[in-house]
Amino acid sequence: MLLNIYNFLNKDIVGEDDINLDNIMNVTINNNIIDEHFCKMKKSHFVRTARTKCIAEISATTKKPFNQKGGGRSRQGTTVGAQHRGGVKIFGPQGIQRSISLPKKEVLLVKKMLIKIAIESGKLFVVQDCKIPDAKTKNACKTIDSFGVKVGHTIVLHNNEIEKNNILSSRNLKWFSYSRVSDFTVYNLLKSELVIVTKSAINKLSEM
Repeated sequence: MLLNIYNFLNKDIVGEDDINLDNIMNVTINNNIIDEHFCKMKKSHFVRTARTKCIAEISATTKKPFNQKGGGRSRQGTTVGAQHRGGVKIFGPQGIQRSISLPKKEVLLVKKMLIKIAIESGKLFVVQDCKIPDAKTKNACKTIDSFGVKVGHTIVLHNNEIEKNNILSSRNLKWFSYSRVSDFTVYNLLKSELVIVTKSAINKLSEM
């Protein structure tokens, strides 16, 4: 597949490269699979924090509230029973974390679908490298502006090419992030309006 290679700083075309992306472009896009995977991913990160104490965890006296006989009342063995105010809650939530495993093949398939969507929709650009000369936030903003996105989630996929200036210039931008091509997630691609991939990283993607 013939792709334009851009300059990271100003979007000037610096050349073209024929990259074999058949393993990505031959994938059939299925929105149901993407939606199902995203729901699984959200559930796997969901933490259940609601939790009630069982009777063994409540700190209280073990003394009977009153004598067993002679009072005309029903016998009680504890003051923290479920029938008393401030007592234990029966069958309350216990904050159990139920992890959902995400199959590796499914994750890889969804990544390929989203990369294909990004290529076909024109929001994926291949750059020669991602070097920034000065560690200034305005340089990162200028880069994004040149690609036609004012303020929108942007991810730069690289192959261990990030330098100190890249990190310093983008750390104040919540919507701008760098990720190694081996570490990016489905969520990164779903929320991104602009996907920038370095030339060495696109070659890694072709091997997925």
